[in-house]
Amino acid sequence: EKILSKTKEVLNELLFTKTPTSSQQLDGSSEDTASTSLILLKSVEAASSENSDLFNSVCKANSLRDTIDAKVLISEQISGECARKEEEILGELDEQINDLKYLLEKKVNRTNLLNAKSRDLEDHHAKMNRECTLLLQLSPDNLKILMEMEKLKEKLLIKSQELQFCEMQKGKLRTYAEDLEE
Repeated sequence: EKILSKTKEVLNELLFTKTPTSSQQLDGSSEDTASTSLILLKSVEAASSENSDLFNSVCKANSLRDTIDAKVLISEQISGECARKEEEILGELDEQINDLKYLLEKKVNRTNLLNAKSRDLEDHHAKMNRECTLLLQLSPDNLKILMEMEKLKEKLLIKSQELQFCEMQKGKLRTYAEDLEE
């Protein structure tokens, strides 16, 4: 705006001050200055209009530049915040990975320890089975008792089968009786 007002002042001074022009003759006489003033006035108005248009263009460009600068600043802030959040998430994930690795290592060690204990127990059990096998000498009395036990087992098996058969018959009779009552 200062440039525009300064330009108007300079133009007004040029218009209202008399300066020799090319239309003046060499002997000092002057032609009609009114037509020269009119031409100058139109030139000044055209220059003033052009200055005004240029000033408006500069204002629009400045406004556009300010808007773009604001958008760039916002984009940079968003980008910075995204980068910070990404770093935070990566840190948390690294921590979780380290925790999981620790737990996995702990479980592998525990599994190896349990497998070793299991092998030790199996070896101990096999050793005990080999060492603890007892052989009883069969005397005539022991042989007689063993034979009687076998006979009793056979009788017990037969009686058990008979009892099962009776229970089945009893169930069938109960079902038959219920059918007759209906």
